[in-house]
Amino acid sequence: MQKIEFTDNNETIIKQLSILNEDWVDEILSFLNEWWDNNDFIIAETSGSTGIPKKVKLDKEKVISSALATGDFFDFREGENALLCMSPKFIAGKLMIVRAIVWKLNLICVEPNSSPLESIDESVTIDFAAMVPLQFHNYITKLSANRVRKLIVGGGAVDESLLETIKLLDTEIYSSYGMTETITHVALKKLTGKDSVDTFVALDGVCLRADDRDCLVISVKNIVDNDVVTNDIVELISDKEFRWIGRFDNIINSGGVKIHPEKIEQLLNKDISPPFFISSVKDEILGEKVVLVIEGSNQNIDLNFIKSLLPKYNAPKEVFYLSEFVRTSSGKINRKKTIEKLR
Repeated sequence: MQKIEFTDNNETIIKQLSILNEDWVDEILSFLNEWWDNNDFIIAETSGSTGIPKKVKLDKEKVISSALATGDFFDFREGENALLCMSPKFIAGKLMIVRAIVWKLNLICVEPNSSPLESIDESVTIDFAAMVPLQFHNYITKLSANRVRKLIVGGGAVDESLLETIKLLDTEIYSSYGMTETITHVALKKLTGKDSVDTFVALDGVCLRADDRDCLVISVKNIVDNDVVTNDIVELISDKEFRWIGRFDNIINSGGVKIHPEKIEQLLNKDISPPFFISSVKDEILGEKVVLVIEGSNQNIDLNFIKSLLPKYNAPKEVFYLSEFVRTSSGKINRKKTIEKLR
C-alpha cells in the first residue's frame, strides 16, 4: 500500500512511488508524467471487450471536467482517502488519479488484483473507491464490509445474487455506466439505501436518447464534443434515465427468436456461482443454438432446472466447460475469443 498526498507537481509523488520498484507502479508514474507534460491531451485505450482495443485522444480540460462532475456528485473533500486499485492504462484508473489531483485527495495505491483491500490496514477508512465486478464481489464476500464509505462498480454488471446482501451495508454503492469515449461514467445506479433504484440516472450535463436499434446515444456537455453512439440496448425511461438490457452485438437469433444473453445471465446469477456467460453455436435447425459456457470443471448442471428458471425459448441447449476464459487486459471476459477457443 502507498498513500500519497497530491500537490501541484509530481516530484514528491514520483519519489514516494519510485521506492516501490514495481511494474504496476511504473504505470502510475507513466501516467503522471503524461498528465504533467506539455500536451493538452492524454491517450487512453478502450477495454477491447467488444472488439480490438483502440487508442483515444482525450483533452485534459475535459478530463478535469469529468473529475469535477464526479467529485460534485459524491461531495469530495480535500484530504479524503481515495483508492486506486485498477491499472492507469485504462480510463477508470486514469480518472482516479486525476480526481485525486483535482480534489487534493490522499490516493492509496495498491497493486491491481482481485482482492485489493487485503493489503490495506483495517484501521484505514477509504472514502471513495472504484472497482470492477470481481474486486467488488470479493470485497463483499471475503472481507469485512463497510470499510469503504462510497464505492462505484464499473466494467460489467453487478452480480444479482449480491443485491440483497449489499442493501444491508452502510457503504453507498453505485453501479456505474460509462466508457473511454465518455471519459468514464456518465450515469449511476444506486444499489444501497432507501433511495436505491433499478435504473441508471445520468449525471448533470448528460442527455440520453435511443437510436433506431434501441441503442443508447449519449451527449455530455463540456466533456464530449460529439454524440457517442453505443451498442448498448436500453429501455429509455427519459432523457436522464434508462435500464440496460444488453449488447446489440451479443444478440442471439435462435429460430427467429431474438435473445439477449445478459438478461439470461442476470436470471441465472443466483444459481450458478462460477464465472459463466450465455452464448451461441451454429445449429442446422435453429441457425443459432443457445449455450451456457462455464469457467472451471464439470459441475453436472441440470439443464431441466435451468430451463425452469428462464422464459420460453431462452434456455441453453448445451453446457460447455473451459478451464479458463479469455479476458481483456482490463479483466473483462472476451466472449468472442472465448467462444473461438471453445470451437
